Amino acid sequence: MKKEITVVIVGTGTVGRELIRRLVLLTESGHSYFEPITHIFFHKETPRQENVARIAKLNHLISRGVVPRLCVNESQINAFRNIGMNPDCSTEEVLQKASVIIDATPAGAKNKERYDKLAPQAICI
Repeated sequence: MKKEITVVIVGTGTVGRELIRRLVLLTESGHSYFEPITHIFFHKETPRQENVARIAKLNHLISRGVVPRLCVNESQINAFRNIGMNPDCSTEEVLQKASVIIDATPAGAKNKERYDKLAPQAICI
């Protein structure tokens, strides 16, 4: 049975967006090293209208690679839907399944304790 790897990227600023883009392109390449990556989630903390267009730019990358999917805090799901962003699931739910968590936010190191608690099985970067 093929091992499935779920990658969660926290933050979609300059670094986070580029990580998402590169992961999608790498999974698209067909190289066996990236084959186990079956899910790419990205976490947004705050629903902001100006982020809608920035996140939409990620969609043009998708042709045959792994589709990056939006996850948000459970309490924010409706707020994101109200601005036209449709989360696939809650971040809490995704963290429980995560294999790798990459925090691309300025507070990344401070969040490690949270990830260790919610996702003890994951490698946190």
